[in-house]
Amino acid sequence: MKRKTRIQIEHEQQLLELVQDREISKRIRFLLANKNLGTQILLKEGGYTYRPNCHGTTIYVLGCKPPLKTKTYSRVLPQVESLRGPGYLDNSVMEFFLENVCTEVSTPEISPFPRIVSFWSDVRGNIELQHTLVYEGRYNGQGSELVFHQPDTGRVFEVSSLEKAFSSYERMLEREQPDFIRLVKRFHRLKDHN
Repeated sequence: MKRKTRIQIEHEQQLLELVQDREISKRIRFLLANKNLGTQILLKEGGYTYRPNCHGTTIYVLGCKPPLKTKTYSRVLPQVESLRGPGYLDNSVMEFFLENVCTEVSTPEISPFPRIVSFWSDVRGNIELQHTLVYEGRYNGQGSELVFHQPDTGRVFEVSSLEKAFSSYERMLEREQPDFIRLVKRFHRLKDHN
């Protein structure tokens, strides 16, 4: 595993301070202590190997259980839960979650509610979800906007700046900034699975 840079260490410490009194703190700490869980094989089926992805990580960190069916599909979509950490979540399941459990906001104001940033792009005329991450904001109102995410399917988890996370997807996105931030407000649908 690569050595962390001074900035990465600083971002991790700042993010952990930001979340220390919140429910998601224990899941973020667990994943930072077990970063390689992101690389584990969850299931091999139909010639495909399922590993944790950014959507499964986002849902896990928030302590949510996503719906197995969406309004556009009646069959169960690819979703693989892990007993030890994040799972794999199909894009359409995450899109359904964002549309039905979250509220879109235009600014990342301070909020007691968990916040998700989602990156979307135009793929052959269809707007498709590319990436999701947990947004925590600026430490003491200054510096970088901090996020927790899994940069890609099967990769280790990380804390980074929103700018760094976005730059990884910039080539695909055709937009100058992430589309929106969603607040997870419907707590009656959230359940802690740890």
